[in-house]
Amino acid sequence: ATNIAGSGMSSAPPNKRGRKKGSRTALKVPPRGRKIALKPRGDEQFEYVTYPLLKSDPKYGTHMGIILKREYPGIIEEKDENGVIISSRPATSWFDYYEKEDDSGVTKADKNAFCVSEADKVEADRVLENYAAKSLCVDSVKVYHDKIGEEIDDALARPKELEVDEYKDGPVDWCRDNGFSYIADYWCTEEFKAKRKRGQQARLNSEDVAQNRGGSRPFTETQQYMGVKFGPEKATTLNTFSAMKTGFKNIDNDGNIGPIPSQKAQKHVTDYLTGLRAKYPDDWQQRDLDENVLYSTNGGLPHGRVQIANGAVRKANILAVAKSTNVRPANSIAFQNMARQNEQLLRENQYMRKKQERTDKLLLV
Repeated sequence: ATNIAGSGMSSAPPNKRGRKKGSRTALKVPPRGRKIALKPRGDEQFEYVTYPLLKSDPKYGTHMGIILKREYPGIIEEKDENGVIISSRPATSWFDYYEKEDDSGVTKADKNAFCVSEADKVEADRVLENYAAKSLCVDSVKVYHDKIGEEIDDALARPKELEVDEYKDGPVDWCRDNGFSYIADYWCTEEFKAKRKRGQQARLNSEDVAQNRGGSRPFTETQQYMGVKFGPEKATTLNTFSAMKTGFKNIDNDGNIGPIPSQKAQKHVTDYLTGLRAKYPDDWQQRDLDENVLYSTNGGLPHGRVQIANGAVRKANILAVAKSTNVRPANSIAFQNMARQNEQLLRENQYMRKKQERTDKLLLV
């Protein structure tokens, strides 16, 4: 290090704090060989079978990131009786956890933190595959740019498109070799590019981004947390969505949720409630998630997404219900008129209630 103006002060840069770039903290697993049981839900999420967790159980910010980036087997190798590798393939399902690693019978499943029931393994496989397809492209772009000396985050990586050779030059460590190669080829097809472009344009055209403000918990765990903290009657799908959009700091001790800052998110809630009241005028408050209403007020499935609880619901179920009942997306003039009339009635009701309160006060004087 050089001295500054002969003062004896060193110009050497200070040591950087924190983890080394690309490194990972050790994954803490439950004690005494216990595993945390998960149940697949929707298209891209899991929920805990037992919640809240025991105090001795480690807390995880995301199930998916751990399963894919920390525990996923990567490549499954098949060996002959002499231990010679005769073939290899990419790990593509939850069942690959149970492939033996060595002659002692140890499997990846013996080392991981989570488990699912035998009946849920096929569905867990589908959920993992959906999430991997969504997450893998962003990670690949980040790895490629890191190799060429550019550090970018998820927000910058998400809209970037690479050439197929560039994708293949940036494979992520939880999806290697020929499995990743096939996926990279798909990313460069016109079909994938068209779908991606539609989704990006929809997000860019919105001036009001419906940002989550509920912390790092996924939707399913947020709903379970609300049920424990405020009671199961408060842990509805709509309340959970509203809580994630307004933030837990804006929820009082009784579980009443404050206003949603995003007009876009508030409109989703208002439209859904309008449709729910129209379909169930007598007991709409006792209803939770209705696939017909969600599809109708959502305008169908624009860009393949539902506006409320996306990832925590199965889009195939919503489409099946809509098809069987011949439901049309609620973007018609008739529905818009009904929504406006409903809002007008709500305002008139509030006005009459306040007027009655003033009258009652005068009578008490």
